[in-house]
Order: sequence, then C-alpha cells, then structure tokens
Amino acid sequence: MSEVTGPGTLTLAAAGDEVADARATLRTTLDAAAMGALTASVAHAGNNRLTVILSCLDLLHAGNVDAEDLRLALDLATSAAQQLATDFGRLLANVRRPTTAPHTLDLGDALAGAQRLDALLHETTLTVEIEVPGRLLVDLDGDVLVAALLRVLLLARASGAAAVQVSGDDLDVKTRTATLRKGRYSRLSIDLVGVRLPAALRTAPVEPGHVVERLDEPLGLQLAALEAYVTAARGHVIVSEAPGADVTRVELYLPASRRDT
Repeated sequence: MSEVTGPGTLTLAAAGDEVADARATLRTTLDAAAMGALTASVAHAGNNRLTVILSCLDLLHAGNVDAEDLRLALDLATSAAQQLATDFGRLLANVRRPTTAPHTLDLGDALAGAQRLDALLHETTLTVEIEVPGRLLVDLDGDVLVAALLRVLLLARASGAAAVQVSGDDLDVKTRTATLRKGRYSRLSIDLVGVRLPAALRTAPVEPGHVVERLDEPLGLQLAALEAYVTAARGHVIVSEAPGADVTRVELYLPASRRDT
C-alpha cells in the first residue's frame, strides 16, 4: 500500500488506525450511552417506587391506623420494594454481561490508540510522556480498554494538566487489600502534572463504583466516568496526591494476562 506524506498529513496506515480506533470507541460509547439512558429510566421508576414505600412508612408511623389500612400499607410497600429489587437486578445483569470475547492486549498499544483518539477530538495537543515496558499485557475487550484510557486523557484536559506522564509495571498482590483482590496486575501510573484535585476526589469510595457523592465536585463527573469505564474493563482506579509535587496520580490496576505467565 502506498503512503501519502507531507506537512500536516498522516500516512494511510496511520489514518486507518485512527478510523479503526474511532469506530471501536464509538461503539463502546454508544453502548455506555444506551446503558446511561436505561439507568436514568430505572432511577426515575425507582424514585416513584421509593415514594410509595416512604408514604407507606409514614402511614405506619401515624397513630390510630386500623388493621385494614396497616395491611394495605404493608402490601404496597412490599410490592414496591420487590419491583425495585427486580429492576436493579435486571440492570446489573445487563451491565455485567460481556459484549465481546477478551483478547490479549499490549497496554502500550492501547495507550497509543487513546492518544490518537484524543488528537482527533481536540485541536490542541496534549503533552503525554509514556514509559511503559513492552509486553505489559492484559486480557480485555480492546474497545473498552481504549475507551477507558481515553477517559484519563479527557480528565487531564478537564483538570488543566500541563502534561501527562505515564509509567507501567506488573505487580503481584499476595493478599487481598482494602481496594485490590489477590492476583497479578498490570499497573499504569498516570501523573497529571500541575493538577491538585479536591480531597473529595482523592478519597477512595467505600466500595468500587460508589462514586455518586463525587458528582458534587466540578470534575466529579469526569472521574466517575473514568472509574465506570475502568470497572467495565475489570480494573480498579486509585487517585492520590503524588508526594512532594503539584501532581495528581491516577493508578489503573488491570488484571494481567495469564498468557504471559
């Protein structure tokens, strides 16, 4: 295949990579958007059912309630609670259902894909320094992984990072910690230079995915979206303040490929 080169142009091969990355991430984004719309619908219905439950509880707390009204209130509250549990059960089942079979992926290649997409989305260049060893492998859906890494770059832009520095390594977690299960991980340490996130965004939630309270912060939605994408890639996010510098560190822990052991 011939290559077209010149100032401000891409080779045909590079352009093909960008188109492939864009299509893959668009598929993932549309899936996430569909799930987000469904979640909003479930939340609306859940709010209505919680209103029924709370109204019944108010009645139960009131005095002089006859036996028939008490029985009716209990039946209504029980039915609403069962419907709420069923709705959330169905939602969780669909969220956890894998869309495609995982592949063995190199994190360096996935980072390059995320950079290409970031460049397509913005007119300005984000300074990214990458020092990731070769064959840092994970077994994941490639579309989801690239979309998750793109979320990191979008968080960097939203927070006004002067630069992004990425390093990677493998590590074994011998015993379960408060945040990580026992196992082997591929870790990306991503420093957002010139960024100091609010303490609320650097405090680990009680459980992975419980990040709704972070939406009160201006950058909370960006971080919540990042965590959602990384969780979908079977990973975990830890945000901390790098010691001795005006730097926020975002660590991504992804299950290492078993084929590389």
